[in-house]
Amino acid sequence: MTNEKLAERAVKAKGWRWMPGMQPLALDNDRDWIPCERVWRTQGGKLVLPQGAIPDLDDPATLGCLLALVREVYDSAVVITQGNGWWRVETDHYVWHQDDTAPFQEALVAALEAAPCGGRTMIEVAKKAVACKHWRWMVGMRCTHRWMSGIRVLADENGEQSESYVVLPDADGNAVMTLHDCGIMGGFPNADSAYPFLPDLTDPATLGCVLAILREVRGMCSCFETVVGWRVYSAGGTVWSQGKSEGEALIKALEAAP
Repeated sequence: MTNEKLAERAVKAKGWRWMPGMQPLALDNDRDWIPCERVWRTQGGKLVLPQGAIPDLDDPATLGCLLALVREVYDSAVVITQGNGWWRVETDHYVWHQDDTAPFQEALVAALEAAPCGGRTMIEVAKKAVACKHWRWMVGMRCTHRWMSGIRVLADENGEQSESYVVLPDADGNAVMTLHDCGIMGGFPNADSAYPFLPDLTDPATLGCVLAILREVRGMCSCFETVVGWRVYSAGGTVWSQGKSEGEALIKALEAAP
């Protein structure tokens, strides 16, 4: 994913805000991203930005501000380390590293997207998801854990979905172990653990699977962003649910399913 695409994700995150010193980019007449004047504050305290601007995530000052934002939204309860070709962004429930995010900026943007917002966190929404009576893990979903991340749900060794476990891929994509084998890290799917395996509700593939489950139990529906947040609509235009994120809106609709 390009840094421009990551920057577009960043400015949509609930914890995002422009900070003095950041380098904005704006589209020119040829639809190319070009640098603009750095962010500064007017005497009235208002930010001066080009319309539709995104941050330049290759710019050291901007990257430093993004680091500060991530620490801010987690109230400093985050550990960010980086070395030669490796990195790790670790919160109480999520870990992003070089094996599932590239470049380093993607790990920071993903952390910002998953940060607490509006008194509710994506972790809390994910816990509601797995507690829902209609919930099931589907092949292609991304699950997260305190000590593991970037885990894709695969079919079992026989090529069939198992209700009791799923198979994890190794670095080469080979099935090597089940989530039940990770008991020291928490069970699955009904873990009696402070760190259960949860769906990553910022992941497009996972959200697509949740939408498929919702359509199975409630019929055809759509989920899209409006001026008041994300909403799930029935085929007849009835609003089923509303949330601060796509994941929250989908899970609310799933919870309300008979």
